[in-house]
Amino acid sequence: MNVRRWLLLLILGALISGFTTEESDAQASIYVCDDGMGNLHFTNLPQSADCRVFRHKPPRVGPVHNSTRAGKKSPSIPSSAAPFTALINHFASRFDLDPHLVAAIIQAESNFDPKAVSARGAQGLMQLMPDTARELMVQDPFDPAQNIEGGTRYLRSLLDTFEGDLTLSIAAYNAGPTIVGEIRKVPPYPETRTYVQRVLDQYKAYAGGRTIPHRKPTIRVRDIMTVQ
Repeated sequence: MNVRRWLLLLILGALISGFTTEESDAQASIYVCDDGMGNLHFTNLPQSADCRVFRHKPPRVGPVHNSTRAGKKSPSIPSSAAPFTALINHFASRFDLDPHLVAAIIQAESNFDPKAVSARGAQGLMQLMPDTARELMVQDPFDPAQNIEGGTRYLRSLLDTFEGDLTLSIAAYNAGPTIVGEIRKVPPYPETRTYVQRVLDQYKAYAGGRTIPHRKPTIRVRDIMTVQ
């Protein structure tokens, strides 16, 4: 066995070991599938090699909170967010997201109103469209826990799809991944451009001006096995 093949098998073994030690909760059975046209679909029964399971990793940033190091309240985080900070921290950790980013999305989407409904029918804190909520297996989009879980799962899938590009991922959250995937830039819609800037500004405000880059998608086993 040559050295290169041995290294490939070693990497593959490490990946398989990681898969088998995943949390055994229900979320580990949810897959996101890319149809090759910029559309994302969620399922518990993957039908192709372009479906991947979400992998839960420890958070890389601190939690959302309402105080500074000096113990003073931060004016950038509204009191209306307080009932949901534990949920934001929990699901941001589960899907390897900065909780300040999740809070910024919720601020822009619903202003922390769990009963919010948009003119287009988007629902709840993270404004999930009914079809998206069904694909994400969110039974009650007005339940804060279910809504934030679905919204953070969806945001994680967008960041993976757009290789960690925060601006494109935020644009896709507003305008949909299809159009953003086709043109690979923020669509020329005034609403989307305003939305992206609002989220980015709020994210920086929540995070004290220190935002973080987001990781690229985890390498897939089939990508390793095609190396010659």
